[in-house]
Amino acid sequence: MALNSTTNKVYLANNGNGSLTVLDGSSNSVTQVPLFDPTSGGGGLSDVIVDAGTAANPRNLIYAPVDAGPTASPRDFVAVIDATPTL
Repeated sequence: MALNSTTNKVYLANNGNGSLTVLDGSSNSVTQVPLFDPTSGGGGLSDVIVDAGTAANPRNLIYAPVDAGPTASPRDFVAVIDATPTL
């Protein structure tokens, strides 16, 4: 689980279903972000990291290490999500 206090969002790694859950505290909404096909036999997601940057250099990047399983290509990777809000 990771919190981005700048955007008021919480990110949860869903181990076993291949997605992230995003809880938006500003709109009280929940969104699923699929990262890989969970039927590939992977170990899933074990962690999520937020890089909000600094006030002078805001980045708003989300990193999620993925074990997508033996039948996936690539098998292991880090998903990088640009979570910068769109206007």
